[in-house]
Amino acid sequence: MKKVIFTALILAGIGISLKGAWDLSLLKRAESWPNTQATITSSTVSTKHVKYRDSDGGLVEYDEYWPYVIYEYSVNSNKYTSTRITTGFEYGYDTKLDAAEVIERYPANSMADIRYDPNDPSYSILETAPIEKDLAMIIFGLFFSLFSIGMLLLFNWLDRKS
Repeated sequence: MKKVIFTALILAGIGISLKGAWDLSLLKRAESWPNTQATITSSTVSTKHVKYRDSDGGLVEYDEYWPYVIYEYSVNSNKYTSTRITTGFEYGYDTKLDAAEVIERYPANSMADIRYDPNDPSYSILETAPIEKDLAMIIFGLFFSLFSIGMLLLFNWLDRKS
């Protein structure tokens, strides 16, 4: 049973690392995508109240702050609307100030350069800079996998000793 659990944990860590690597590779590819001008139609910070029960049954509550930018652009006379700031997962911020820093770069009624996927022009992004959370996913996933491998080897060694 231990082997099954630790194998699942190892695979989960590998999956987390692969997701982070995929997001970073997509950002790298996006650097070569065509760009065009977009009109920022709306730029706000939305608040999401998160509530859940922890493992002890205690209630955990906090707010996440999400930059929300709506922009419109045209490619080959086709009009598109998007809210995507970057590739991969969109992340909430711990403080309203952090989310506000993102939307300050994209005030409503302004113009911004965007990159769009030439194979699917409806997929566009405002930013191609790597996100620290993508790098953290890779590192965490690798650490999690290595820790799980270490625990599996330790338990196997202890089982042989007894």
